[in-house]
Amino acid sequence: MLGAISTSTDATHKGVLAIRAVAGTPATIGNIISGEGSVSVLGGTVTLSGVNTYTGGTTVSAGILTLTGDNTGGGTTTVDAGAALHIGTGGTSGSLAGNIVNNGALVVNRSNALDLANVISGTGSLTKSGAGTLTLSGANTYTGGTTVTAGTLAVANDNNLGGASGGLVINDGATLQLTDNLTTARGVTLGAGTATITTDGGKTAQFSNKLTGSGTLAVSGSGTLILSAANDYSGNTTIANGSTLQLGDGSTDGSLAGNVANAGTLTFHNQNGTTFAGEISGAGSLVQNGTGALTLSGDSQSFAGTTTVSGSSLLVSGKLGGTVTVNSGAMLGGSGEIVGNTTVNGTLEGTSGSGLTFNGDLMLGSGSIINAAFDRPGGTRIFDVTGNIVLDGTVNVSSFGTGGPGLYHLFHYAGTSSGSGLALGTLPSGVSAANVYINQQANDLYVVNTNGATLNYWNGTQTGPQGDGQLHGGNGTWTAATGSFNWTNSPATTSMGRGPMMGLRSLVARRVRLRSIRVRARSVHRACSSSPPAISFPGYADACSHHGRLHGKAGHPRRKRQSWRQRAHRNNLDGTHRHAWPGKGRWRHADPDRGQ
Repeated sequence: MLGAISTSTDATHKGVLAIRAVAGTPATIGNIISGEGSVSVLGGTVTLSGVNTYTGGTTVSAGILTLTGDNTGGGTTTVDAGAALHIGTGGTSGSLAGNIVNNGALVVNRSNALDLANVISGTGSLTKSGAGTLTLSGANTYTGGTTVTAGTLAVANDNNLGGASGGLVINDGATLQLTDNLTTARGVTLGAGTATITTDGGKTAQFSNKLTGSGTLAVSGSGTLILSAANDYSGNTTIANGSTLQLGDGSTDGSLAGNVANAGTLTFHNQNGTTFAGEISGAGSLVQNGTGALTLSGDSQSFAGTTTVSGSSLLVSGKLGGTVTVNSGAMLGGSGEIVGNTTVNGTLEGTSGSGLTFNGDLMLGSGSIINAAFDRPGGTRIFDVTGNIVLDGTVNVSSFGTGGPGLYHLFHYAGTSSGSGLALGTLPSGVSAANVYINQQANDLYVVNTNGATLNYWNGTQTGPQGDGQLHGGNGTWTAATGSFNWTNSPATTSMGRGPMMGLRSLVARRVRLRSIRVRARSVHRACSSSPPAISFPGYADACSHHGRLHGKAGHPRRKRQSWRQRAHRNNLDGTHRHAWPGKGRWRHADPDRGQ
């Protein structure tokens, strides 16, 4: 039994050197121990500081054995349950050659690099402390787990960290360095603060189990770190310049819960749909190339980097800063806001009232496709562009909603437009391409569905002797005087004559409802009932005569109103009843009681 002593005399032995330190009184042996014998620590705190060469092995049955010298003997060191083996005390010395059977606690505390190349087995734990780098290069099987409290722990394979059942804890300020390609299913816990995982250049490391804990994950190194589980650590994530964090491997799904400060590359490569609700900031790269759709629902307008959609789809329901590029075969959609410029060489998708807003320029490539679903004519536009727009590519319409002829609003843009224009692609079943075309006016672009009707458009505020060939679509003055030209034809290239009656016939007879004006039959009722008549046009007498049949005027008894209406319906249906108004087509009576 040793007390508070320090020896410097070398000792050679063939038996067992048993050491027990007095409780509370450390014992240090600084001399060299050599020979074929073994050393056994029976209790207390014992330090071996010499360059020992004995080959019989070491057993720590109780207490703590600290090695501050280089033990090169090569014998096996066994640590029993409840005992501990410390290699180093925070300095630059302390090592151990030979295998370690650890059923207690193994602590490595060096300020410089140390490589433990032999096998560590047992049910005990390993703790890496100190500012230095510890490299575990043996095929270790210990199952007690690994904790990195300071410095760097470097491994090339998963088994360097012991058995698969042993977890890994990375505490604040500590680093796990991955020096080769590896895949691990062990659980990883991030302690409070910031834990770093570094992947060396050209290497890929994948964690298929989730990362948990309260800490922040810092991704560094020029390799790729893949997280392919639903990670739920509560801290944020930072990606260093030149580093890559990938979520999912194409056949799995990875996700994050917090915000991401991205100075490197953040890649989503998930098999199934994923929603990221956090904020993405920084000036790095965001890549979506999985087969599953990625939805960004958070406020990432401060992101100043680049976003590339090269696979599946990106749906933005929040705000996304930076520039966005959609490659061929990929899709961009959502109801959110893109702050920077956007280039689409793939597909842009949207529905009325819930399409994207582009606060920068929008460039549609020649191979781009726009998939549009409208709810009704005259409804809310799908896309808003604050900047300029380049129009190329093809428009596919999957739905006209409630259907019917009219203008379906696709784009509004505040800047200028250029490009070769949009071509019309596929249409809903039953809709003829002969009745649909694309119309661009001022700062708006429409898909026009005539549904077989002749569409004439209200020409805004134009009240002069001729129209200006533009579809303004705003509120205006309807001049009923003969010879006024307030209407344009459907492509908005020719103004129409005869005052408003061409438009009245189209809008009432065909029930076309435009945003700028709704013509109702009650206007005819008021006009025909006034004296003198409020309007005059060719066919006026005929129109008011039919009005009288519905209201018991002009010598037509009101009691015959119902039978006359039914006969008028029959005539209209078989096309036999026509009026002398300009143009051709059936006349469907306007019943003010129905509000039409």
